[in-house]
Amino acid sequence: MRASWPCSRTPTSTEPASQHGYHIVAEGREPRPNRRSRQGEVGLRAEFSGAYRQSHHGDGRHIAKFEAQRHELEAKANHDLGAAQERALKFENFKLTLTAKAGSEGKLFGSIGTADIAEAAVKAGQPISRSEVRMPTGPIRVTGEHQVQLHLHTDVDVTLAVTIVAEE
Repeated sequence: MRASWPCSRTPTSTEPASQHGYHIVAEGREPRPNRRSRQGEVGLRAEFSGAYRQSHHGDGRHIAKFEAQRHELEAKANHDLGAAQERALKFENFKLTLTAKAGSEGKLFGSIGTADIAEAAVKAGQPISRSEVRMPTGPIRVTGEHQVQLHLHTDVDVTLAVTIVAEE
């Protein structure tokens, strides 16, 4: 018989593993916590055994439930897409004009970001949120005409014309 160390993860003796606090989990059985694991912790072997994997596969009740959920989700997705397309039509001829403090060469003191554009659009009667405004080149730092993307839905993007005018 070889020596056995309780701090070692691998048993180094010929004695059964259960004497060292290790429990071998049989397929389909609930794992037992031992002195080295937290209460109720499930090991990888138990987690990927047949009892856990077979709980929902191949059962007709679950397939019917999934089909019903899928139809509801598809209907909601179609409704959201239609609403986003209607909103996109409202932005077709919409132009946004913002005023900001600027120097003599047209360079802004500060910048115009997504929050500023969303706030100005709401004041102009077109409700959009800050998260829908996309500015891939970063904030606007000069006066003039700029193009900003509005991401209204996964499949609906709109280009918004933004004009920055210097305050007098």
